Amino acid sequence: MRDDSSGKQTSIAPVPPSLAESAAGGIQAAAVTAVPTVGWLLRQERQRQGLSLDRIYAAIRVTRGNLAAIEADDYEHLPADAYTSAFVAMYARQLGLDGKTLARQFLHERDSHQGGRKRCWFWFRRSDVSTLAAPILIAPAAAALALLSTIMLTMVIFCGYTGWNPLAYFWGQLRATAVPEQSYHPAHPGTSVAATAKAINLEAHFLKDTEVVLQLDNGNEVRAIYTRASTANWEADASLSIEFAEPSSAVLRLNGQPLGFPLSKNGHYKIRLRVAPAAS
Repeated sequence: MRDDSSGKQTSIAPVPPSLAESAAGGIQAAAVTAVPTVGWLLRQERQRQGLSLDRIYAAIRVTRGNLAAIEADDYEHLPADAYTSAFVAMYARQLGLDGKTLARQFLHERDSHQGGRKRCWFWFRRSDVSTLAAPILIAPAAAALALLSTIMLTMVIFCGYTGWNPLAYFWGQLRATAVPEQSYHPAHPGTSVAATAKAINLEAHFLKDTEVVLQLDNGNEVRAIYTRASTANWEADASLSIEFAEPSSAVLRLNGQPLGFPLSKNGHYKIRLRVAPAAS
C-alpha cells in the first residue's frame, strides 16, 4: 500500500510469478534476436568500404540476386548448401573477412531458421539453376575462330621450322595417284604404252622440290619439276644424262642398285651414264 497525493491509501496487487517469467522470457528472446546475422555483418562491412553489389558481382561473379539474398537473410531464395556456402565464403573473403567461418555460421543460421532441416545438394527448385554463379559467356563463333587461329599458327611455325611444304607434298601425292592420260614424254617414261627393258634404268625418290634437266640417248634436253615425296623412273638404251638443281634432293637407284647423289661441280649436280660398248 502507498499514499497518493490526496492522502488516500491505494493498494497495489502483486504481479503473478507466471507473468513475470513470461516477461523475462520475452526480454531474453528479444536479446537473442538482436544478435547480428552474417548477412547483416556482410552488408555493414560492404557499406563501410563503400562498395556496391555491382562491384562485388564483377569481382566474384556471384549474381546480384544471390548477394542481396545473403545480406537480407533470405534463405528460401538461395540455392543448396554447397553453393550457398561457396557464395558466402567468396563474398566474405572479398571484403577481407574469414570466409570459411562466416560460411559455416551462415549455414547454421539457415538451419535454425528452417527448423534444423538440411538442404541436400540435390534439393533445390528448378528456378535455382539460374541463380548460381554467373558464367563468363564466350560466343561459339569466337571460340571456334580462336581455335582455328591457334591451329593455323601452329602449322606455320611447324612448317617454318622443318621446311616442310604441305602444298607441294599433297600435290605430289595427287600426281602420284592420278592416272596419266598424256602421251609419251621422255621425262615421264611411265606414260609409254610400249615399255621395253632398257640397258639403263634410273629411279629417283625425291626428298625436296627440285628442277631436273634430263637427256636420254643424246636426245633433246627436257626440263621438269618434281615435288617432295614424288618418284620418277627413266630408261635409256645407250646413255642418260641428268642434272639436279638442288643438292641431296633425291635418293637414286641404278638398275635396282643404290647410286650416290652427285657431288657439286661448279654448282651443278650432274650424272652421266653410258653403256660400255660390247667387246669385239
